[in-house]
Amino acid sequence: MRHRIFALALAFSVTGCAPLGDGVAPPTASDAHVSPGPALPVDGLLSPNGYLTVQGAQPSPFPMAVPDDRTGEDAIDRYARENGLTRSQAEAAINGPPELRQEIARIADNIRRDQAGNFGGFVMVRDPSVRMEVWFERDAAATLARYTASPLFVAREGGINLAEQGRLGAIWTERMRSTRAIGSLATDTASGKIEIGTTIPEADFRALAAREGWELGPQYALSFAPDQPPAFADPTLRSLIRVFAREDMAPVSRNSALFTGRIVLDDGCFKVRMRDGSEKLAMFGYMAQLGYDEHGYLVIKRPGNSASQYRIGEEGAWGGPAGFSPDNPAVADLRRACGSGEIVNVTEPASNRLFGLPAPDWVSDYARVNGLSRQDAWDEIIECMAREEVRGRKGIDARDRCVSQFNRR
Repeated sequence: MRHRIFALALAFSVTGCAPLGDGVAPPTASDAHVSPGPALPVDGLLSPNGYLTVQGAQPSPFPMAVPDDRTGEDAIDRYARENGLTRSQAEAAINGPPELRQEIARIADNIRRDQAGNFGGFVMVRDPSVRMEVWFERDAAATLARYTASPLFVAREGGINLAEQGRLGAIWTERMRSTRAIGSLATDTASGKIEIGTTIPEADFRALAAREGWELGPQYALSFAPDQPPAFADPTLRSLIRVFAREDMAPVSRNSALFTGRIVLDDGCFKVRMRDGSEKLAMFGYMAQLGYDEHGYLVIKRPGNSASQYRIGEEGAWGGPAGFSPDNPAVADLRRACGSGEIVNVTEPASNRLFGLPAPDWVSDYARVNGLSRQDAWDEIIECMAREEVRGRKGIDARDRCVSQFNRR
């Protein structure tokens, strides 16, 4: 297993927003509603204009089964479990012996300064003992010998040097400034490949590169955004919605500040009722779909992840601020269909009730401290949170009344 360090890494956050593409543009006067119309969701009504209105919904139900606690383990614990090691053995295997760390601290700056036109980078190798590969374009063994004789360091020849990494990085950085389709850029010092992460699917990016005259040969390692799913998981919803605006590009990263509010549907337009009483137009994430849950509620879902479903009309939570691009065609469609109000990107929102559930490792600690099985601990916490909701406390507030990271009742 290889771990790259000291590699050139240029990462850019893209908060573009998605095209309506597959028939999400506002319907025209010729889009007549047929009779009988599609079944309405629970708590849904038709407005006089024939579009759906959903002002509220029962909160998403608490999950009954206790979640797996592996999500709470750190990287060292995970490596230990996957390789059958104790934690101390795993820590030594990941970080290497002290003498390796001391030696790299001694030689790293000198090599980078003296060998900028030859040195590629350091690559930690575990097979299973830890060694540090030092990559040079030429004369690798002789060059490394000028700096260290430690057997923990091995010379490797190939890749591209730091100067060339900088030159190629500058070219692609400029290209990133000209298009939202490139989301991340890095250099693999061992292989010499330029790693490019895109915010659009493969076919679209290759077409863009062909138009711009960008070479995409074997020296590039490309990762592409997934294909955007259809806007409507249930096509019958199309005639009930004025516009379902989504990001037109997959974000490389998300801001993680917590935002909450109630997302409603008003005469076919999605709106966010914020905690401060303001109301804004809603835009959704690249992978968001509109459909029904198993109980007939209208939900925002992400394909393949039913646990993240959000019921329109319940209190919601999302990470942000996510932003949106004015170049996204969905923005114009949203304005045309629903007016000129402020737009907020709620990405793929979660139920605020479920967002407040304790982390799996909290449940494990609670079970251990109180002498319970994990399932019994989960049942006790959920029952407590339900009682707190009756008293008017919701989400994280309800959770913190029932369980804390110190697991004191």
